[in-house]
Amino acid sequence: MNSDELRVFVRVAEAGSISRAAVQLGQPKSSVSRQIARLEAEAGAALLERAPDGMRPTDAGRALLEHATRVVALLDGAAAAVQAALATPRGVLRVNVPHLF
Repeated sequence: MNSDELRVFVRVAEAGSISRAAVQLGQPKSSVSRQIARLEAEAGAALLERAPDGMRPTDAGRALLEHATRVVALLDGAAAAVQAALATPRGVLRVNVPHLF
């Protein structure tokens, strides 16, 4: 299972719709749908129930969603930590100026 597919799955489960999730992710609906199909194929089970009023996780989907939500949160936290480390200046700053300055 790849992290991008897990992120898409979490978004679709939260949004209740592939269309809404696609808009939120800034991806085409067909791309989101393909990622869900690949994830379901890899899991070997239907993860979402498709109904006229939206999409809901199946029993297998709920089990995966619990873990996928934590994985996505950990990945987001890791990315934020790296960005914070890059944004904070570190080290010694040496300035070379003429004596009269």
